[in-house]
Formats: sequence, C-alpha cells, structure tokens
Amino acid sequence: SNTAASGDITTPGAVAAAPLSSNCKNSNYDCFLNYQSSNDRLYFSETTKMRYITTPDNTTTATLGTLFTLGSSTFLNFSFTPDGTQLWYFKATGGLYCYDISSGKSWCDNTTDHFSIRTAAGFTVSAGANQITFKDNQTMFLSTYNGEILQFNLPTTP
Repeated sequence: SNTAASGDITTPGAVAAAPLSSNCKNSNYDCFLNYQSSNDRLYFSETTKMRYITTPDNTTTATLGTLFTLGSSTFLNFSFTPDGTQLWYFKATGGLYCYDISSGKSWCDNTTDHFSIRTAAGFTVSAGANQITFKDNQTMFLSTYNGEILQFNLPTTP
C-alpha cells in the first residue's frame, strides 16, 4: 500500500492516476473534505498538508495543489468562512488557527492561536466530523468532541 502522497500535479488530467497518502485510510488520521464552488476546488487535509483538486468532477482537467503545509503538526479539522476568504483549522498539537485566503485581516495570520486561553487551561479538542461550522462570516460554532459545543465570535479589528 502506498504511504507516500503525490507532489503537486500541474499537468491537467494526471491527477486521476496519482496516489494520495494512505494515512487517509488509517483510523489514526482524519482526512476531511470541503468543496468550494467559488473556485471549483475540492480541499482536503492530508496529514500536514492542506491540499486541493481543481475541477474535481472533470478528470481530464483536474490538477492537484498544496495550499500550505504545517511545520510541526497535523490537521484535526478545517472549515472555510461562508464567503471563502478564510480557512479555520484545529491543529493536532492544539490550537485554532486562521489561514487568510483573501480577507486581508491582520489577525488571520496562520500563527495566532485563537483558542489559546482554552488550550492553556488544559481543554483538549479531538477530531470529528462537522467540528467547525459557521453561522455567518463573524460567528463560528466549534465542537471539541469532548462534550462541548462553543460559539466563537471572530475578531472585528482589521
């Protein structure tokens, strides 16, 4: 079985034959999916990488890319804001982070732990489906999968 994931594939149509990480088949790792119709991309977490397939329903034009890679952790789960300008994710090492797609918000910097008070207090987050969801572009609901559902209001400063 393949344990190595493919590198980025920029040749249209070559994705169909590309191996994805076999960790996505292992119950110790969760590989979550999110389709964004605004750019026709299927995003998925692949251990330390946030990946995407362009035109995922057309194998003759599909390509595979990496949005970003975590340096020292894996993804627990992720979700996009309704307007698609930010990607929010939990790291396996703890913390809730924001990756800026196009919002221009200074606090959405891929380094600030927006869950730091809870992390410092010893609260943990376990991976699970539908763990992060949005009411609107300012209000997020989070499940810790440890008996809590939390409402999180995004920062309002630029």
